[in-house]
Amino acid sequence: MRPAKTALVVFGSSQLGTIVGFIATLYIARYFGSATLGMYAVVTALLFWIHVPASAIDSALTKRVSEGTDQGQFLFAGFAINLALALLVALGMIVFDGQVNEYVGSSVSGTVAVFVLSWFGAKSIIAALHGQDKVAVSSLVWTSSRVVRTGLQISLTLLVGLGLAGLIWGHTISFVVVILAGITLFDIRPRIPSREKFWSLLEYARYSWIGDISSQAFNWMDTILLGLFVSSSLIGIYEVSWTIASTLGIISTAIKNAVFPSMSRLDAQDRREEVQEFLNEGLVFAGFFAIPGLLGGTVIGTRVLEIFGPEFDQGWLILLILITARLSNSFSSQFRNTLQAVDRPDLAFRSNAIFISANLMLNFSLIPTIGWVGAAIATSLSSIIMLVLSYNYVSGVLSKVVVPVREIGKEIFASLIMVAPVYVMAQAIPANPITTVGIVFAGAAVYGVVILGISPRIRSHLMSLLP
Repeated sequence: MRPAKTALVVFGSSQLGTIVGFIATLYIARYFGSATLGMYAVVTALLFWIHVPASAIDSALTKRVSEGTDQGQFLFAGFAINLALALLVALGMIVFDGQVNEYVGSSVSGTVAVFVLSWFGAKSIIAALHGQDKVAVSSLVWTSSRVVRTGLQISLTLLVGLGLAGLIWGHTISFVVVILAGITLFDIRPRIPSREKFWSLLEYARYSWIGDISSQAFNWMDTILLGLFVSSSLIGIYEVSWTIASTLGIISTAIKNAVFPSMSRLDAQDRREEVQEFLNEGLVFAGFFAIPGLLGGTVIGTRVLEIFGPEFDQGWLILLILITARLSNSFSSQFRNTLQAVDRPDLAFRSNAIFISANLMLNFSLIPTIGWVGAAIATSLSSIIMLVLSYNYVSGVLSKVVVPVREIGKEIFASLIMVAPVYVMAQAIPANPITTVGIVFAGAAVYGVVILGISPRIRSHLMSLLP
């Protein structure tokens, strides 16, 4: 499948997954309130951080399998390393159950231990599918698991009454679905690896691990630290704001995942000019949703948050700051993806190390002084730093990096045109979930018509994706 078609499938499935995730978050927020949502967010954040070493192996697994040689050996080696890591972490959850339960705020350490095993396994399966250039089908598997997760979470909490444990068990079982479905899609089978294959994965992971820490720092550092300073209710509101902001970066993530196998192969064939073309195309669409989302959020951000409950409207400023962070990350992720594809994880390591240091320092400085707003500011500022660094590193590796300034400018212009009718509708139409969603779709329609009218490049790309 062509990268453009792959990106379309990934984007479409991601959109469906976002809708399902939105429904799940809405259910948790309205049925349990912001406090339980906050505890669930803390559990998820904790697991993301614990998964960092395995995530580095997953990145190495994707890279080595995508190169096309000794794939079965790399598959076995990657799975073996991550299984050992998963068992070690699960054992730690049981041994330190008191500390885990105290941090989360509920007695769920045993449930979380099982969650760890399914999480590590599912992520490894997806990494292996990406390495086999099955990005599109893996996205469908992942989206299907989100549907299963939401259905199970609603059933286990509403019908069985399991509470927070039901949310975690629903998540766990959905990952088991990923493992079982993903294995059936493999074109390669594991083979007993040589010692060199283990070392090859570990050598790549030696640099890529900090990239995974960087990703988790962007997504979860603030949540982890907020758990030390603010109430679960505020964390729940913060996570809703982050969920909304994250939906605006879906297209950037879809493009990044879709083009990586192709960029990796092109680099292995010393075809750097084509790698540069992929990067340029990714930058055109990186801010396609985040730019109008930021401007639209200034007008109707409060109304969107109130869909989750009246107490969530206090997250309006948080939402705007986090959208800014997501916008910066959408662009920087394209540059970081390029560094990984051209086998320069050392440069990604440097930029990620600086990002993590800045993020950690800013969070520890700002959260105790200005609270949860400080967490959002820390995430946004460190994301801008990452964007500047990653651009500079890619410029030093590729002979020519062309940023599509004109197309980005057109997206900003179309967003400004969109804001006017959105503001008028927001003032004239009473606030409720149905009317708010209607205004969002109306604004998206205005933006879409304008951008397609003024940008032949974007129009031609989208038209080429039609059957």
